[in-house]
Parts: sequence; C-alpha cells; structure tokens
Amino acid sequence: MSKIVNLNHARKSRARSEKRAKADANAVAFGRTKAEKTKMTTQNAKADRDLDGKVLTARAHVPPDTPDQVIAQGPKAPGDMRDDEV
Repeated sequence: MSKIVNLNHARKSRARSEKRAKADANAVAFGRTKAEKTKMTTQNAKADRDLDGKVLTARAHVPPDTPDQVIAQGPKAPGDMRDDEV
C-alpha cells in the first residue's frame, strides 16, 4: 500500500527548498563579507575627501574691491552712494 501524502505539505516543502536554492545563488552573486563592505566604505570616503580637497572655488583668487566685483554688484540705483562718490 502507498503512503498518504498531504499535498499542501509537499507544495510548501518544495517552495521552501526552491527559496533556499535561490537565496544561496544570490548570496554567491551579490554577497560581500563585512570586511569587504567596510573596506569599500573607507575607500569611498577617502576618495571623497581627496576630491573635495581639489575643488576650486569660483573667483577665490580675485582680491576685494576689483572692477570685476563692482560689475558683479550690478548697476547703480538712483541715489545710491558708493565710496567713490563720497
């Protein structure tokens, strides 16, 4: 005589084993160890610091009170008193 099998139990068991197989495949494909993650994080932080140190600010080399900055302030308004008119 054959053994009686609960079909719900068999279906759930098969689904669990497929899920485990998929999880193992993903772990191999996408998984990284904690040491690898921290190493990558520190490398990215160092690269960001190095890049930030090489950023040039706009017009950082122009001393104050140059004609460029006066032009950047815009046209004079009527009644506007500047240092050169006093």
